[in-house]
Amino acid sequence: MLSIADGVNTFYFRVWKAPAFCARIFKLELTRQSPPKPTFAGAPYSICNDGTSTYTLDAGAGYTSWEWYNDNDPSTMIINSRTIPVKPGKYFVIVKSTTAPCPIKSDIVEVIGEPVPDLDPAKLTRTFCDLNLDGKADVTFSTDVTPYILTNSSHFDDIKYYTNAAMTTSYQITTDNWSFANETVDVWIKVKPKYCAEVSAQITLKVGPKISLLKDKETIPECGDLDGKYTVANLDNYRINFTTDQSLNFTYHNSKSGAQNNNDIVTSSDLTFTNSKTYYLRISSSTGLCPVLAELTININRPEASTELKDESICSGTTVELKVGSGFRSHVWYKAEDLNTPIWDQETYNASIGNYVVVLEAQNGCKYSQPVKVTQAESAKITAIIIDGTTVTVKAEGGVPPYEYALEGPSYYSPFSIKNVFPDVSTPGLYTVSVKTSSNCAPTTANFSILKIQNTITPNGDGRNDYVDYSELKSKTDAKFIIIDRYGKKVYDSAEKKDYIWDGKLNGKPLPNDTYWYILEWTDLGAPSPTQQKGWILLKNN
Repeated sequence: MLSIADGVNTFYFRVWKAPAFCARIFKLELTRQSPPKPTFAGAPYSICNDGTSTYTLDAGAGYTSWEWYNDNDPSTMIINSRTIPVKPGKYFVIVKSTTAPCPIKSDIVEVIGEPVPDLDPAKLTRTFCDLNLDGKADVTFSTDVTPYILTNSSHFDDIKYYTNAAMTTSYQITTDNWSFANETVDVWIKVKPKYCAEVSAQITLKVGPKISLLKDKETIPECGDLDGKYTVANLDNYRINFTTDQSLNFTYHNSKSGAQNNNDIVTSSDLTFTNSKTYYLRISSSTGLCPVLAELTININRPEASTELKDESICSGTTVELKVGSGFRSHVWYKAEDLNTPIWDQETYNASIGNYVVVLEAQNGCKYSQPVKVTQAESAKITAIIIDGTTVTVKAEGGVPPYEYALEGPSYYSPFSIKNVFPDVSTPGLYTVSVKTSSNCAPTTANFSILKIQNTITPNGDGRNDYVDYSELKSKTDAKFIIIDRYGKKVYDSAEKKDYIWDGKLNGKPLPNDTYWYILEWTDLGAPSPTQQKGWILLKNN
């Protein structure tokens, strides 16, 4: 079958018979005459798809036949008529004319059905919560209400809510986000389709059940440091004051508005404060209960330290009475190295040398661990013994002044006093100087000697002048004792003998009678330069 268009259609044919005849070309012109195709201005058309509404399609005049078909059943003619009332669907018409014997089919024309609003207020079973905790429940109509009661809401643009059954402009709710303060409130919805009849209904909005708390405000006392400073270890530790339900979710905020709007969250830096701080708690549930707001105020009590207790310094082997003073509820003493074992629980404690901690409980119940040290009193250090002729001056440092000085030696005794200069120290021999501090502990002592110069030695074994003895030099610093003969030969050196005694011999053999020379040198404690004495000594062996 060959289909031809309206108008002149030209075809060419080639005819031949083999092998004796040559081919020939023929031209064929066919003219198709059809009426003009019907048109539908403004299509597609829309009507309310309520099951009864129809739209009348008009194929136009100038035809002798109008065969209408549904595009879903193109083989069954509906009616032969210029117009046809139809429900939503897709249709076409085949028309004929006396002036053009060929029929022609129209394009598909669609009648669109707008759905009837499926409005059912009873389907709204949900409740609403005061999400920003300002005393009003919050509702967003486009997401919280409309999809539930108007199941085909996506087909309609004109959906309005009102606060009064009159549903006039003055009662219209103009914002999608709305709130209400009462436990229940009635609103009205009006849906205005483009082609169907408008519908309206009354809706009751209800506030959902809230989380139940033991209390919504709590003030907790805590113990801070001496300056009233406190750091919260974990705010969750306080939730037991508000509820025993462990499934609830707590968030902590620095301000009420922060809790209402779920911002201004407490950070670690907000956990340390002085004297007092209020935290705002937003408490929510995953089971549908509405959130609630609570307040937690933490007031800081300060512990007290003892103003009487102070570090002490005592003599070795003694004790001192440590006092914390009155006004404390309790006082428990510990050794600093063992804070688990109390050693005393009274206001005073007789302490030996060591480190201690006393836990003081103030009348407000706050405790403070106050350390205290008992140290051994520092002794004085003798820094100089200066001998100037027959006057001896003693210098000291360290410990706690004032110092007291004493001197004892051959035919000499000066008891402790604040005087550090001792006159008329002339008798040769060993002396002992003593210095004590204000702690009155055992004194510090040092020895020095006054030398007796000996000019004759008679080592004949009679027990008199058999040797020269300068053993007092042992109390001196860098002491030297040297004997040389008249020719400058060294016959004795204390550095070699390791003593300060000369018996008139050299290498165990008696030296000849003669006059020898001695050199004595030493440095007194604290003296700026050495002291040196030189002189002669006569040796007689008979």
